[in-house]
Amino acid sequence: MEDLGVRYQTLIVWDIDRWTRKGAAEVAYTLDAIEKTGTRLLDYAGQDTDQHGHRLPMIIRAETARDEIVRLAERINRGKRYQREEGSWLGGQVPFGLAAIRSVDAPTYLVIDAEAAEDIRLAAKWIIEGATLTAVVRRFNEMGKKTSTNSSWHHTTLYRLMKSPHLIGQRLYRQWETDKDSGKKICVGEDIARDE
Repeated sequence: MEDLGVRYQTLIVWDIDRWTRKGAAEVAYTLDAIEKTGTRLLDYAGQDTDQHGHRLPMIIRAETARDEIVRLAERINRGKRYQREEGSWLGGQVPFGLAAIRSVDAPTYLVIDAEAAEDIRLAAKWIIEGATLTAVVRRFNEMGKKTSTNSSWHHTTLYRLMKSPHLIGQRLYRQWETDKDSGKKICVGEDIARDE
């Protein structure tokens, strides 16, 4: 916007409601700047600041777009909250020790990755026996073991892993996930750390 009236005279946007989702204040500020610089804003839907009476329709469309973003965020958050309450997998990077079972006609769910789970148990065993995180990491790297991102192990990676609630089948999202009726922690998976 700093270059409006300097490097270019016309700002073309795909659609006013795609140009900004910040609402009336943002559009009014921009329209004032366009008026002051004697420049022009237009979109592919036909909105044009050179047309008489352009401000109100642009502001209404911008407010409608802002309102839709707010409602969309509410719907997404409600859906994610429901998935968390049900113990469903929400997506993202699959934690070490688990594997995602994906299907086009069913929700993705997580199962224990036997080989990675054995590595977790081995690391826990060594730590309990007195090994430092650095020593465990050195052993893992010497054995050619890789993290879930196929990287070499580092002590901070192992530290985060050993503190992760997914090792005991729990999930932490800002706070411990609990059942709203019973207050008990929601189990989202099997206990990886437990010896078979």
